[in-house]
Amino acid sequence: MLPLFVLFAAFADCRRKKKQPNNDNDDEPNIYQPEYGKVWYPDLKKWNHFVGRERHALVAFVQKDDPGRQLSAVFEQVIEMIDKSKINLVVAQTFEVGQIIEDQGVTEFPSVRFYKSGMKKWSTIYEGYPSAKAIAKWANEQVRELDEWENSQE
Repeated sequence: MLPLFVLFAAFADCRRKKKQPNNDNDDEPNIYQPEYGKVWYPDLKKWNHFVGRERHALVAFVQKDDPGRQLSAVFEQVIEMIDKSKINLVVAQTFEVGQIIEDQGVTEFPSVRFYKSGMKKWSTIYEGYPSAKAIAKWANEQVRELDEWENSQE
C-alpha cells in the first residue's frame, strides 16, 4: 500500500502546473499583424500591413460592381488553394484605397497583380479568365519560380 501511495504522490507532484497570467505589454498580440489565413480588405492605413512584407501578396483591384464582387468571391476560394504561409491575399477596393490604386498605376478593373515580398510595387499581372483554380495555379507558379531563384543563389 505504501508504494502505491508514493507512486500516487509522485504523479500528483509532477502534474502540469497552470501557467501564471502575464500582464506584460510585450506579451500582447500584435494588433498590426494581419490575421493568418484570410483574404484581407485593407483601408488606407492598413495597406502596408498586407503588401510589401515578408510574404508575397496577390492583390485583386476591384470596383464596387458585379465583376468586383465576383472576383472577391473567387479570392475566398483561392485562399484554400495556395500556400498561406507564403502569400497574402488582398482585395483592394477603389472606394477604400482609391489613392493607393492611383499611385500603383492601376487603370483596369478588376485586375489581379502579384507583389514580391518586400516590394511596394506590383511585379506581374494575371492575364486570363478569373477562376479560382487558374488564379491559384498562376500564383503558386510565381512563388515556385521565386523560391527556385532564391535557392539557386545559395
